[in-house]
Amino acid sequence: MATLLIIAINAALAKSVGSTFHGRHTFTQGFTAVSYGLAPLLLCRLLNAFSDVNPWLSWAVGILLSIALLYHGVPLVMDPDPAHAFGLYMITSLMLFMTTGMLEVVTAFYLHGNFPKLEHAITSLAARLPF
Repeated sequence: MATLLIIAINAALAKSVGSTFHGRHTFTQGFTAVSYGLAPLLLCRLLNAFSDVNPWLSWAVGILLSIALLYHGVPLVMDPDPAHAFGLYMITSLMLFMTTGMLEVVTAFYLHGNFPKLEHAITSLAARLPF
């Protein structure tokens, strides 16, 4: 759920940043660029299923691959002017780096037990599931 929220926030930010580069971009373009761009990060997060893999390592590899994919994806999907394409790519990459990094910090704090009330609320909700 948090990842979908990160994607939606970054799509809105990519749309608004794209409009500062004299372009008329839609939320759909921003959502497409961000969601396809974060695909390597989401795939690398599957490595967190193994206990011997550090979550920060999977995040670092995933975000680097995502930034590399965004290099081609942002100009292709959002279609900015050629003079503004690199700036839009850099700002979008920086936003994704920061927001996914903050999500990884919150996840690491949760996994280390720094949010006991939240953990209790989640486990009580999980106990109510019908399966």
